[in-house]
Amino acid sequence: MTYEAYNTRIKSLKGQSDCRLNDIYQWVADGLLVVILAPFGSGKSFTCKELFNIFSKKYQIGEGARCPIAVNLRDHWSQDSDEILERHGKLIGYPRREELNIGIRANMCSLIIDGFDEIGITGVANIQNKNFMREVRTQSMVGLKGIVLSLPSGTGAVVAGRDHYFDDVKELASALGLVGRDFRLVRLGEFNEANALELLKSYGIDEAPPDWIPRKPLFLSYLAKNGLLKDAIGINGARGQGNAWDEFIDYVCLREAKIAKIAIDPESVRNVLIELSGDVRSTYSGTGPITTQGLAEIYKRVTDQEPTNQSIAHLQRLPCLTLRGSGDSDREFVDQDMLWALQGFNVAQHALRGTTPPKSRGWLSGLNSIGIGAATHYFEKNNFDIYSVVTYANSYSDNSQFSADLLMVAIDMAQEESEIDCRGLKISGAIINSMSLENVKLKNSEFHDCQFGDFVVGEFGLDSSISIKGGRIVKILGVSSRDGLPEKLISQDCEIESFDELDTNAAIVRATSLSNGKKALLTVLRKLYIQAGSGRKLSALKRGIPPSIIGKIDGVLDILEQHNMVSFYGGVVQPVRKQSDRAKKILASSGLLHDDVVELCDSD
Repeated sequence: MTYEAYNTRIKSLKGQSDCRLNDIYQWVADGLLVVILAPFGSGKSFTCKELFNIFSKKYQIGEGARCPIAVNLRDHWSQDSDEILERHGKLIGYPRREELNIGIRANMCSLIIDGFDEIGITGVANIQNKNFMREVRTQSMVGLKGIVLSLPSGTGAVVAGRDHYFDDVKELASALGLVGRDFRLVRLGEFNEANALELLKSYGIDEAPPDWIPRKPLFLSYLAKNGLLKDAIGINGARGQGNAWDEFIDYVCLREAKIAKIAIDPESVRNVLIELSGDVRSTYSGTGPITTQGLAEIYKRVTDQEPTNQSIAHLQRLPCLTLRGSGDSDREFVDQDMLWALQGFNVAQHALRGTTPPKSRGWLSGLNSIGIGAATHYFEKNNFDIYSVVTYANSYSDNSQFSADLLMVAIDMAQEESEIDCRGLKISGAIINSMSLENVKLKNSEFHDCQFGDFVVGEFGLDSSISIKGGRIVKILGVSSRDGLPEKLISQDCEIESFDELDTNAAIVRATSLSNGKKALLTVLRKLYIQAGSGRKLSALKRGIPPSIIGKIDGVLDILEQHNMVSFYGGVVQPVRKQSDRAKKILASSGLLHDDVVELCDSD
């Protein structure tokens, strides 16, 4: 685990540092608020349980002054602060529920609250409102925020949820009621290799998981319990994550069809999963819940048959799905990376069939980097090029989110292209997680009232003949202020929250303190590990950088391959997924990290 300390003005006091469970206990005991963020399946809820055990033992032996209370917010949709605590008392069988409120406000309790991403509100989506999703998140946090704000001065607490739920730390602090208080932001990552091997050994497995498999305890346990790890090991990750997920999903669907007691073929099992992945994009959480009724509807959509009681029972144990919680019949995907890959296949498959994903007009999220890479793989597997995908994007221009997803895939496919003619494409009200114009110039497209996460300008972006009118951009990378942007590119009525001129390949190239070897290393790592989509051809890795740095690229790739940080297949360079944390640490340190790869690449 790592953490950052934030002051009352939501300013980080220093960079990330390592921490342990006992550190979190001590911070809370000292009256600090702690927020735990983690990807799905990375042990967030398990960490909360372990913290509760530590607090309980300390309290029972008299070392802790406050009684711990653990609340799962999944049980408290659309409830205010008093309702949350009252219902929690009922769930645990506490007879004097009102005393929970009194105890908390009297500084007698330490709260551990898990699942801020699990609560929501009912209502109709309004994706034309640029602040719609942020407003939904703010409204859904009202009950939790009320609890946090009611805590007396000097009372600590733990609040946990999935990472990337909020746009940034400022939104998180505002929504959770942390403004004006010091707090710690703890991030759980995936397992390192030693942790992964230790977990698998507990299942009697001595083999290491393949490079492309997420090192998440929930997914690794799922693979081990279901006897899927050995088959996953046989998949060649060097061909890219999109191909690896494609083969893996094919295998589990074939296996499921063989053992099923109903007549369902492997392709139908796969299509049910793909359709499910598309449908959950219209939910506030982006992951579900997947209800029994929803499963039945998709079964009929895929097979054109009414599901029987037997087939519904079978659908509830589909591969890749798991129960959302004890006592809950709803399902969710066992791994978010797998879900994102399925969503990429969903976009590509519908486009190739000339159909529209049924709930795509209500999608509340854009396709992310794993989904984009999966869609790129699917199109290329079926011998479709960039302009075929651009044509699809235009043909679905009345469905802006679907069209925007396809355009992001076309940008990812532009390995050999320096520009893409969008042929007058107009997109309105779409959500685009990340869009980079560092390596490709877009022509002839307009974006109206769209919501962007990161928007990387770069030299190609400044020269692109596109226009962004209205909407909102969370962060623009490549310029320091609006003054550096041509108004024809981004209009004045587009809300821009922040700028960062340093976190781009162009900034790396300009850095005078770095050797050309380090510049080549950082540029390669950014393109492979940070920018959205699939692997990169060698020509794409060398595009847009000076000859003095291009000359270092081949040597840097040799070093990275020797240290198992890249792989090669068919002329494409792929990142090695299990090395993501190492790559990001090198990038975060601007090449100053003491790492063998950095030192070997440091030359002019």
